[in-house]
Amino acid sequence: MTRYIGECEYCGGDYQAERRTKRFCSEKCRVYANRLPQNSQNSPTKRRENMEYFDRAEYALELYRDCGDNYREQWLQDYIDHPTTKKILCNPHLLRDEGVNIAKIAHRFTMSKYGVSIKDYLK
Repeated sequence: MTRYIGECEYCGGDYQAERRTKRFCSEKCRVYANRLPQNSQNSPTKRRENMEYFDRAEYALELYRDCGDNYREQWLQDYIDHPTTKKILCNPHLLRDEGVNIAKIAHRFTMSKYGVSIKDYLK
C-alpha cells in the first residue's frame, strides 16, 4: 500500500496518509480548521448582540438629550453609577469615535467633576 506524506493545513505538521486527498494530520486539526470564528461577520448571534449593544448606547444618548437641562447632570450621574452601563461607558470604540455618544459625554463629565477618566471612575 502506498503512503503519502503531507503537511497539515491547520497546524503545518507533517503526517503520513493512505490517500492523497487527506488535508489534516488529525481529527482535532480538521475540527479546528472548520470552526467559524466567533465574530459579527460570521455569527448571526454576535451580529444581533452588537446591534443591541450599540442600540442601547444610542438610546442612552437620546434619553440624555431628552432630559431637561436642570436634570441632565443628575441623570448622567445616575446612568454612570448604574451597574449595567459599565460595558457601554468603557467601550474603547465608543470613546475613540469621532461623533458624539454617551461614553464620551460620561468621560467628559467625570473628567470635569472628579478629575479622572470614566474608566478610572468605574474601577
